[in-house]
Amino acid sequence: MVRTYHIINWFFVLLVLTATLAYWIYFKVKQDSYVNDCQGYVNAGSLTENGVYTPVKIPGKPIVAGGADKSYCIDMVNRIVIGSAIVVFVGNFIQVYFASSIGIYSTSLKRHLQHQQLRSQDDDDMEKI
Repeated sequence: MVRTYHIINWFFVLLVLTATLAYWIYFKVKQDSYVNDCQGYVNAGSLTENGVYTPVKIPGKPIVAGGADKSYCIDMVNRIVIGSAIVVFVGNFIQVYFASSIGIYSTSLKRHLQHQQLRSQDDDDMEKI
């Protein structure tokens, strides 16, 4: 029973490891589009039409507005990437550690013949004790 759990546990640990690494790599590859989306939200929030300031509208181009500095968005996305990398690394390390501990325990049970099945005892046997 422990051996079966060990095999199933390793399957799910490797599945989660693959999924989290794929998600993090996808996030890292799409980092520039997230910076551009962030900048779009920043620009949309700073657009006000009044007599002093009017956004510059160029046909076929995004609106040039105040807050066109991308340093805030680049820093924020970089912090999210670094934070998610730390979470992915620590979480996967913990999962692999416990999966290997279960594997060592199941191998130890098998090696020392401690994996015997429980026997059902009748109520009569219990009264004799």
